[in-house]
Amino acid sequence: MIVTPEELAAYADGELEGAEAARVVLAVAASPELMRQAQRHRALRERIGAEFAPILDQEVPERLAALLRPPVPPAERVPAREPEALALEPGAPLAMPSAGRPGLPHRGWLLLPLLAAALGVAAFYPGGDEREPSAPKEQRVVMSGVG
Repeated sequence: MIVTPEELAAYADGELEGAEAARVVLAVAASPELMRQAQRHRALRERIGAEFAPILDQEVPERLAALLRPPVPPAERVPAREPEALALEPGAPLAMPSAGRPGLPHRGWLLLPLLAAALGVAAFYPGGDEREPSAPKEQRVVMSGVG
């Protein structure tokens, strides 16, 4: 009877049921090597479980727990600011909201130096006439029409 490593791991973890479990139990009982592998798997599972047990006992941080909650329907949301607070006073300057993420500065100014650097590299990069020709001399003469 052939037992795959996946089936043996599922048996050692107690995940098999019914006829499949009975088949693997018979195979493990008949083979001392399969019995040793199953025992090693159980010992490893217990060791790993003991290492992570303190982490599993910790409380989930609120910022992560909030991600698991269902979203609040739009009708129940509380507006961030009252509409009266958004009204402009006569003569008040009009400020456009930031298009980026809140709290991060706009980084569009970085494009100009990057563009200048790219143009500088392109301007000083050697052209095609200054490179070594890749074809042998005989082929260059034939290709140029001189023969």
